[in-house]
Amino acid sequence: MIQTPYFGEVEIEKEKMVKFEKGIPGFQDETQFVFIELPETPFFIMHSTQSELYFFVINPYQFISDYEVLITDAVVEALDIENSKDVAIYNIVTLKDDIYQSTANLQAPIIVNAKNKKGKQVILNQTSYSIRQPIFTQQTAKKASSE
Repeated sequence: MIQTPYFGEVEIEKEKMVKFEKGIPGFQDETQFVFIELPETPFFIMHSTQSELYFFVINPYQFISDYEVLITDAVVEALDIENSKDVAIYNIVTLKDDIYQSTANLQAPIIVNAKNKKGKQVILNQTSYSIRQPIFTQQTAKKASSE
């Protein structure tokens, strides 16, 4: 069981827990997380199973179709990735009061091997990506507000 900010107490199936062997930057002691889908939104909560720590995350490809993450051999080895189809990528989001001003950290994606539930946050060398990348373009914001 974990205590979540939006769903209260939630029972988590052990096989859905993602192990971050060395934690994530700034939170090295937080080594186990679960991804909880926020219904009717493009967001997930990446919630620690060890504390009340959580982050909002997105699948970046829902927002930025040309986002490219080059996964190094070291990450492939650390996560025991055998097939690229087993890889899930998430980015931590900073939600703003005006949701359409929210940003994502594209410089440090979270890579998850969905098959064996191993994860790692990596810092990319691609400097074209921002740690505060707006996720809603004017077009997507307009479309979402008219629905």
